[in-house]
Amino acid sequence: MNKIMKLTMMLFLSLSFSAFSVEEYKVEEIIGKELKTARGTKAKIADLKGKTILLYFTASWCGPCQKFTPSVVDFQKANDDNVEVVVVSFDRNKKAATGYLKSKKAKEFYMVLPGDLSKKISSDFGVRGIPAVVVINPEGKVVSTNGRGPIQSSTDLPKEWK
Repeated sequence: MNKIMKLTMMLFLSLSFSAFSVEEYKVEEIIGKELKTARGTKAKIADLKGKTILLYFTASWCGPCQKFTPSVVDFQKANDDNVEVVVVSFDRNKKAATGYLKSKKAKEFYMVLPGDLSKKISSDFGVRGIPAVVVINPEGKVVSTNGRGPIQSSTDLPKEWK
């Protein structure tokens, strides 16, 4: 086999294994036991049980995120009984992250504030660019690592996400 084919196969296999290993996480292991909203309201991870969780990787300084966030807000509002959004912020500090969400009318989204945990979560899911959406179904299984498309095209909750 030539070098290009070997490199391609190695890259494909490494990406495949990293995507499958994420499915073994429990939500508590991914985002911790307690979260806050941009408004400062506290929530326990138990409050998310039975709902589809969108891990939304974003930042205030990201142009594509600025355009995509309103779609996430509309999607969550349309599916309020079934969907919760947990923002994993790439911002430089808490003030930038919370200000951004407030400005986009996403004050009730839960947050993982900028820092080591955000970096770990994005590394665990192989997130290399933002905006990105990882979908975890109510049973805690990762059902999509590319949730942007369905959110941009409709406010209907895809059946495979339920």
